[in-house]
Amino acid sequence: MKSLIIAEKPSVARDIAKAIGQFEMKDGYLENQEYIVTWCYGHLITNAMMEDYDESLKTWSLDTLPFIPELWKTKIIEKSKSQFYNVKKLMERSDVSTLICGTDGGREGELIFWLIYEYIHCQKPVKRLWISSFEDHVVREGMANLLDGSEKKLLLESAKCRSRADFLVGINGTRLFTKKYGNANVLNVGRVQSPTIHMICQRDKEIAHFIPKDYYTVNLILEGFKASLNFDDKNIAEQFKTSHIGLNAVIRQIETKNHTKKAPQLYDLTALQKIANQSFGYSAQQTLDIIQKLYESKLMTYPRTDSRYVSSAQKELVTSLVALLQEVQPISLTADYQPHLVNIDRVIDDSNVTDHHAILITATGIKHDWTTLSESEKNMMTLVAYQMLIATYTPYQYQSTKVMIGLNDYEFESKTQNLIDLGYRSLEMKCQDVLNLKKKTKEEIVLPPLHENQMLTIQDIQIESKKTTPPSRYTEATLLEAMEKCQIEDDKALSHILKSVKGIGRSSTRANIIETIIRSGFIQREKNQLIATEKAHQLMSILPPILTSPKLTAEWEDKLDQIEHGALSSTQFMNEIESFVRAFVEKEKSTEATFQIESVRPQREEIGKCPKCQCSVYESDKNFYCSNRECSFSLFKEDKFFQSQGKKLTKTIAKSLLNKREVLVKGLKSQKSGKTYDALIKVSFDDKYPKYTIEFPKTKSNR
Repeated sequence: MKSLIIAEKPSVARDIAKAIGQFEMKDGYLENQEYIVTWCYGHLITNAMMEDYDESLKTWSLDTLPFIPELWKTKIIEKSKSQFYNVKKLMERSDVSTLICGTDGGREGELIFWLIYEYIHCQKPVKRLWISSFEDHVVREGMANLLDGSEKKLLLESAKCRSRADFLVGINGTRLFTKKYGNANVLNVGRVQSPTIHMICQRDKEIAHFIPKDYYTVNLILEGFKASLNFDDKNIAEQFKTSHIGLNAVIRQIETKNHTKKAPQLYDLTALQKIANQSFGYSAQQTLDIIQKLYESKLMTYPRTDSRYVSSAQKELVTSLVALLQEVQPISLTADYQPHLVNIDRVIDDSNVTDHHAILITATGIKHDWTTLSESEKNMMTLVAYQMLIATYTPYQYQSTKVMIGLNDYEFESKTQNLIDLGYRSLEMKCQDVLNLKKKTKEEIVLPPLHENQMLTIQDIQIESKKTTPPSRYTEATLLEAMEKCQIEDDKALSHILKSVKGIGRSSTRANIIETIIRSGFIQREKNQLIATEKAHQLMSILPPILTSPKLTAEWEDKLDQIEHGALSSTQFMNEIESFVRAFVEKEKSTEATFQIESVRPQREEIGKCPKCQCSVYESDKNFYCSNRECSFSLFKEDKFFQSQGKKLTKTIAKSLLNKREVLVKGLKSQKSGKTYDALIKVSFDDKYPKYTIEFPKTKSNR
């Protein structure tokens, strides 16, 4: 008899098989004498839609709301149907005695497996492979210590409750507000999506209503340093300058403090997404896609983690990885880096590690030939590798001095900061150098010898005109931080819950939330800024506050956590959710709509002119297409030529090809050697299909 291992993705299935023996590749699975290994494509089964319960519910109507199933149904996801039947056939094979759940550890991974198991009414015993890396030795260790399938039963219950609760709020809210206010616009409503849109709308309102105020900074130029004071009135500032220049000031107080700043912790997914957005402009989804690929290649540990620590049981592992980074040096160390100052205990906290630890480069990743990585993959590996060194290194130490200087009835202030020990900051600066990132450095001012009551000669008085500035628009980095750190002003208990679950959404879902609200037309991405559309502002004006506040998430997460730990039954939770949905739907149905949201067709960005007919070329999800319906010209994003070079045909590349007929692309991947290189790609549109050629840019050596 054999055991069937079900992984979440094909690449993960191959990694598991490679770690545990020799396998023969079959159609949709791998097999040897002891195991069969197959895979899903993420979810293969999902909640059934309203029309799946009753065909008449396909038509949206207020009369059919609220919709709450008496008996929950699921269905096969259409695009994954063929693989579902592959998995089903294998699960039902007579020579398969045991199933091993090898999906990602966490709520969603648990749900992916068990929805399939329950859909086909399988009764075979289940074991659980619970690991955080797909390195061969980790897989083998996990296979030697399989959990019983029932050990994660409560995690599954919480996953089902989350899925069903989100379905009820989403399907009822979306149909309700779309039919009442939509005017042919679909108004998507969701527990995490709606508060996220609300945050962006509120920020845009703050910016729109912001009235800048003038103020004036008066600087006393003293011997070797300056002291400052702000004035609201320009005339008073100028009068002060006229009447006080040439006088003496006196030091009223000197306050000196020594500061020790601990190194920032290892990366979780959100922290890595934020720094990648700030450093390279990568969207949250792009970052997740990159590091997911690195994880599946066994170069990095599990990415969908919300922990920035490792457990005490992993101390030896992290110690060996940090030592390996020093020895193999896939990244440059600083000249003054001292291994004896490394302290692994700085990143250990058992209370902050649940399903998965912080993101780490694996031993395989450290030893890997980084020249074979794409530019984006190398950037991610570099960030994580340096963070492993930074987080375990000594603190940054500096001395701050605040000098209060009196001049008649006015009191000026001078603040300086002087270095004691760079500590981990030297590694941060090295990382910035390696990745060519802008450095944030403060000018160090060394004060002359000073003492209280000392008289100082004013050498000059200078006035700087300034204005108060509005809050900045959200970028993906700052939005991720806002989602992670959002609070509820009038409820400390719920705010504490939000803090404990790290805000709204999960680290693994926030990227998809952002992409969804952009695709739905609520938010526009302009360069690296996120701006709410009129459709978003109108939707926020009609949604009840409970649906635009993070309060709902806080309440749910508290209860889902209780379900996971056996303190609350799933039945009780779902009863509460059903009552909540009935209440907000009936209340909204009882009132008349005061307006209809205008149908606004989103503006399309012209990528370039069609080489065939000179009409505008626009972007869709899959390609760049000619706006002339009679013209068949298009450039597919999954173009075979670019795929063969390890790249996608991006909007930037498409623009250059259409406008210049050439583009310089960095990080192309050689099919023969696997190494990356930069090249000029030229295109000809004379034939039916684009014809690409590669030229290498001229360098000093080949001129």
